[in-house]
Amino acid sequence: MAEKKYEPRQQLDGKWAIYDVSTGLPAVVNGFFTIDMPPEQAEDLSNLLNSTDAKHRPMSER
Repeated sequence: MAEKKYEPRQQLDGKWAIYDVSTGLPAVVNGFFTIDMPPEQAEDLSNLLNSTDAKHRPMSER
């Protein structure tokens, strides 16, 4: 099974962001950085992004 592409991380101010593991930068969704979220929202969105990413990968990479 492939590793997850996105992971939630806590910011210095206590809010949460979703990072693209491959770039080390905050993920961008529909032109917006995925930052300044409560932890539950960050976890839910990272799960959704990872699920969507997995569906678009070849079967050999899943």
